[in-house]
Amino acid sequence: MDEQVHVPAELFAPVPPQEKLRNEIVRPSMSYWQDAWRRLRANPLAMIGLVIVIFMTFLALFAPLLTPYDYYSQDLYNANAVPSKEHWLGTDQFGRDLLTRILFGARISMTVAYVSTLLVLVIGVTYGGVSGYFGGKVDNVMMRIADILSGVPSMLYLILLMVVLGPGLVTIIIAMGIANWIGMARMVRAEVLKLKNQEFVMAARALGVNNRKILFRHLLPNSMGTIIVNLTFAIPGAIFAEAFLSFIGLGVSAPQASWGMMVSEAMQMFMAFPLNLFWPALAICITILGFNFLGDGLRDALDPKMRK
Repeated sequence: MDEQVHVPAELFAPVPPQEKLRNEIVRPSMSYWQDAWRRLRANPLAMIGLVIVIFMTFLALFAPLLTPYDYYSQDLYNANAVPSKEHWLGTDQFGRDLLTRILFGARISMTVAYVSTLLVLVIGVTYGGVSGYFGGKVDNVMMRIADILSGVPSMLYLILLMVVLGPGLVTIIIAMGIANWIGMARMVRAEVLKLKNQEFVMAARALGVNNRKILFRHLLPNSMGTIIVNLTFAIPGAIFAEAFLSFIGLGVSAPQASWGMMVSEAMQMFMAFPLNLFWPALAICITILGFNFLGDGLRDALDPKMRK
């Protein structure tokens, strides 16, 4: 028989409390989106951006309730007035209240930004998802079409479509959606190419799930973090593009208020009345900065590599 081995008694001493805590779960488990929200809240600039975005959206939605003036009513006897109790930001060259026009301009700019970005989302995600999932000749043909279209500057697309279709809010939205979907399609294609050979996709195929369900129920939802970040960065680009088109006279028609149109009108007498230019330009800058801050925060919060 083998000789018995003597085991020292100190090896059976109770585990110290500090050692127990090392193996315990120190915080409750979180889902991916809960953890992303926690990290987003820890980013001060991202929260500032979120507040700005919510505030500007609120102003755009409830503009008629926030001011007693109409955006098109004129008072030539009170033209180019300085800020006062009656007109907090002053009036323009036609005596129209600048605050009222900025509020209604927010409606135009935010509507164009949100709806055109939604159009980019639908076209770009569908196109890029189909291209990346099927691959091969389908991917080659679809991406060559996208390469040809991307060879023309997007601003030239916008201007040409605005000239052909005529200025107007609906035309701006359609033109910006058609011109800006290529970047989203390429991004979604890259994500789908990375995910389509993962185990959960192979399991879905083995269970007989069809291609449409695999793409729209498995692959695209798992790419949603990257899609949301790109959408957040696309919105300020759409706001700037709308302001530029209105500035050069291809935006909404008078008497509708648009930030770009207000800047264009104020440029005619900038040296004499600089405040008429300052207020709409400030609104554009604050809104774009808010979306950029929020986009940076979302990029860090939704990136799995940043999880701690």
